[in-house]
Amino acid sequence: MKKIVFFFIFPFLSFAQLSPQVNSLYQELSKNERYEGKYIGFGGDESKVYNVFQKIDLLASDDEMEYIASNGNTMAKAYAGKVLFVRKSDKFLKIYDLFLKNNNQIKILSGCTGYDSFLANEIYRRVFEEKNVISQAQAFKEYKDSILTSKTLPQDFDKDILEEFKTETKWNNSEIDSLLLKMEKAILKDENSLQSLVELVCEYNFYTEQKKPYYKNLLYFEKKYNSEIIKQYIDYCK
Repeated sequence: MKKIVFFFIFPFLSFAQLSPQVNSLYQELSKNERYEGKYIGFGGDESKVYNVFQKIDLLASDDEMEYIASNGNTMAKAYAGKVLFVRKSDKFLKIYDLFLKNNNQIKILSGCTGYDSFLANEIYRRVFEEKNVISQAQAFKEYKDSILTSKTLPQDFDKDILEEFKTETKWNNSEIDSLLLKMEKAILKDENSLQSLVELVCEYNFYTEQKKPYYKNLLYFEKKYNSEIIKQYIDYCK
């Protein structure tokens, strides 16, 4: 009888990890199985799923995000993992190790493009793409400064218009390089890392012309998967 009672109260204890407001939104979010970008479909409509998670992002603490990333369905884990990264949370690497261990499949819809991927792949991809966000943030700052210091700027110019194009990040390039180094070492240390993830590491570093000193760790995966992409990157690093 004691075992039966414990079984029924366990879900309640789990949900107690989230505040009532966050839990309500989380329950709404968990009805969906597909990760969606901000705009979807040929008409570029705003995603209702994305909007729900934006509300969670505004309300949830890092601890609550960690809970969702650890216990939610795969789609909710993807949103929470990316938020922890954007926030520069010290919980991010712990969560990524969990993603890497389980690496669930996930359905993605971004714009009008839908595809199947894996959770660890998508989070690694998001971290790498932060370099573009950093460049955009720097370009915006320079553009904004040039506009605001222009002597030909009309007196009635609405400065709030500039905020619509604002791009922000808490990261810099050296920090991203350091984070990617830790993630890639974890990926290559795990002999169960998927072929698609290892190839993604090779493709991104090949594209950016970065020769990683630990490239010899790829020899195991090149033999395991007989991958031409992995082989090409190894040859490039030699």
